Amino acid sequence: MPRRPTGSLFRNDAGRLYVRVLVGDRDRERFPLDPKLTAQQAEQRKELVADLAVRLRASRKVTRDAIAALLERAAVRDGRALRDVIEAVEVVCKGGAQAR
Repeated sequence: MPRRPTGSLFRNDAGRLYVRVLVGDRDRERFPLDPKLTAQQAEQRKELVADLAVRLRASRKVTRDAIAALLERAAVRDGRALRDVIEAVEVVCKGGAQAR
């Protein structure tokens, strides 16, 4: 059984924290995280973004650009705005909307 993609965290030269996940078959993209996140919060956000990426890629109806746009929002939003992104991913994955 293949290993479930988990994404990775890294800091750039300026110290900005990023999450990197697979957005296409072999295409990884990096997304900046909110600099106010603690290490534990950053790890949780990485897991969330990686899980959303897996679900969106599995849908096959979602373009690579739409996946990247949704994940970019998921990486930086909090509270209600983050819940809205998660709900949008659920709708798209269930076929209720077409992401472009």
